[in-house]
Amino acid sequence: MSNFVSPSSWAQMRFGHAAVELYQAIPAALQAAHERAFLGHLAMGLTTNDIYGHIWQTQHEELVDRVKDIDGVRQIKPKGARYRLAVVGEQNAILYPWRYGNDLRANVDDAKMRMSEVRSALLGLNPEVPDPQGTIEQASMSEEELRAEYEELANLLKEMATAGGMVLIAYASSPQSGLLRVYWGDATQADEDGHLRWSYREELPLKDFGQKGRSADVGPVRPVPLPARLGSGGPRFDDAPLEEPDLGIRPPLTSPDTDPTAPAPETGSDD
Repeated sequence: MSNFVSPSSWAQMRFGHAAVELYQAIPAALQAAHERAFLGHLAMGLTTNDIYGHIWQTQHEELVDRVKDIDGVRQIKPKGARYRLAVVGEQNAILYPWRYGNDLRANVDDAKMRMSEVRSALLGLNPEVPDPQGTIEQASMSEEELRAEYEELANLLKEMATAGGMVLIAYASSPQSGLLRVYWGDATQADEDGHLRWSYREELPLKDFGQKGRSADVGPVRPVPLPARLGSGGPRFDDAPLEEPDLGIRPPLTSPDTDPTAPAPETGSDD
């Protein structure tokens, strides 16, 4: 018997007949994005997650690639963005993936989204065209080129304003634990700090792909007790005897040593 759960009434209203395929394609796309980012993380051999942080690039490519053949899906490229976005159905629902955390303890309600012009426009779907701001690149452009660029931006904003809104796909993942949670729903910007206000949100079921590509439908993941995640058997990192530290008095007005290999926070822009 299949464990498949059909999309909610919200999803069916938002995406119509495409809801079922999107319900399955989105987690698969994020899993593929994770695998690509993870391979880069392994190839670099860093102790930090800096390379994995570039999953913001693979997420867009994989999502568009996985849903492009679904009936009613088309693509747009926001002005100034380095990626394409999928737009679904007659309501023009724009799919936007966003990695909000890196473990199961991360609360999507507490997460902050770093705002860019694209994200602010998508969250607000502002129908007004902003006053043109000159850039260094525009200084060498002709009046016809500037007019064409401005009209392109105006058309894009109008297209966004008439859309059914952005459907935010929020997910948590890490190179150590893989894809952990995926939500989709309707959200707007709540404050200048990047907190979001969700008018609707639901969690998508994930698949257990296994090490050999096996997949089995599973429901939304739940936090796993720490001992179960660590497993049992085999030597532990703390089995060896501890070395006695060599302590001494540091002369005044000297600075403590700085570890050049200390872990740094994850980096990567997703504008």
